[in-house]
Amino acid sequence: MRESEPSGSDVDSLVRISACISFKSFSLEGNVDKKSKKRLEVLRRKQDKYQQLLKDAKAQTDEPGEVEKIEAELEKIKAEIAELRK
Repeated sequence: MRESEPSGSDVDSLVRISACISFKSFSLEGNVDKKSKKRLEVLRRKQDKYQQLLKDAKAQTDEPGEVEKIEAELEKIKAEIAELRK
């Protein structure tokens, strides 16, 4: 018996749960104001997205320079996360 694919609402629920877990995991990082916490949450989602894009770009090498561009963007995101943690 083949399992059915999750519906859009199931995926949305999983994304919200994941975001809550991520939010709680970095909310313990010290005294970070609400705005910074929200920015960290957005950056972590963006980081996950770019890591997936990087994985896909490495698997499909039809665009030269795409991997380097994604890696550079990931470095910017990581640097901003590190700055917000200070």
